Amino acid sequence: MTLSLVVVAKDQWDLTKFDLGNVLGQVDELIMLANPGARFGGLGVIGNHVLDHGRGDVVGLVHADAVLSAGAIGAFCREATAGSVCGMVGRALGGEYVWCNDIQEPRAVSTLDSCAIFARRDIGVRFDTETFDGFHCCVEDFCLQAWAHGAPTKIAPASGCQHLGTMWGQREWMGDYSKYRALLSKKWAGVGFSTT
Repeated sequence: MTLSLVVVAKDQWDLTKFDLGNVLGQVDELIMLANPGARFGGLGVIGNHVLDHGRGDVVGLVHADAVLSAGAIGAFCREATAGSVCGMVGRALGGEYVWCNDIQEPRAVSTLDSCAIFARRDIGVRFDTETFDGFHCCVEDFCLQAWAHGAPTKIAPASGCQHLGTMWGQREWMGDYSKYRALLSKKWAGVGFSTT
């Protein structure tokens, strides 16, 4: 399987901080995308574009503040190739956070955190860019759609990965998250799920 990897950052400065050390030579198509003010749209718009036009059989979306360890690309691609939506951190249905660093075998979760998501291009699921037109909950919705179509969401073991995110807990960020989390709950009313 081949991989199209998109590294997304809020601006050029953050994009330059992404560590390519364990990525170069592991991907077939690498797109480094600075997205100030969401000029290219939200993460879902970017994801759908690569699902439609990427050269790889597997598509990966990674935040620029994620650190991928040696072997992580291979682990995520193997799990995606097997038919799962895969990432580095997610939340199990019971609320437990599951990190790729803490497991020895792939583990099912309810949804992934948007810091890293890998899926086959032919999975038959699209990002809902009408409902989730911003940064939040588009990945979580994608995971729930995949589950509904029979494709599980999993964390693959990949020791040494990190997400250095610093926005969580800030008032504006939390307000925006709350808005989209309410939309996710409305869309999936009656379905049990957990989000990061």
